[in-house]
Amino acid sequence: ANKDVLAGLFNRRAFTEKFDYEQDRFTRTGRPFSLILSDIDFFKSINDTYGHDCGDMVLKKIAGLMQSSIRKQDTVGRWGGEEFIMLLPETGLDGGRLLAEKVRQLIEDEVFSCDGKSFSATMSFGVAEYGETMELSELAATADKRLYIAKDHGRNRVVDMDGE
Repeated sequence: ANKDVLAGLFNRRAFTEKFDYEQDRFTRTGRPFSLILSDIDFFKSINDTYGHDCGDMVLKKIAGLMQSSIRKQDTVGRWGGEEFIMLLPETGLDGGRLLAEKVRQLIEDEVFSCDGKSFSATMSFGVAEYGETMELSELAATADKRLYIAKDHGRNRVVDMDGE
């Protein structure tokens, strides 16, 4: 009951438990950790053009690409719909941005195929570093704000600070 059935990644409940662990570790050690929130660009048009089964295949494929890109201590979860979330222990903002860019490029380079039709997909990413006494909702809200800055500035990009 801690996995998302479709993507095979941690669900919100399990991800929250991982966050709580990292929050406790931060209190003990002061070592940074980062959170990445990402969203598949124009996912509705993938579903509308190729069908929901194809959309599900895209979600699974992207989940696999994300999972294969992280370290053993990192966590990837499905946050909801076409949103994914990553928790990066002992990783500051710069390291979070580098990983998000790596995953962004992997997805941009991937060719998806469904019913004999090939197409590409992209993702936008918001990166935030944990600050003392933040709750998951606050950290996720910061990453989400940055994710929407990425979307507002053309999509298929990583944003790790407020503003442009």
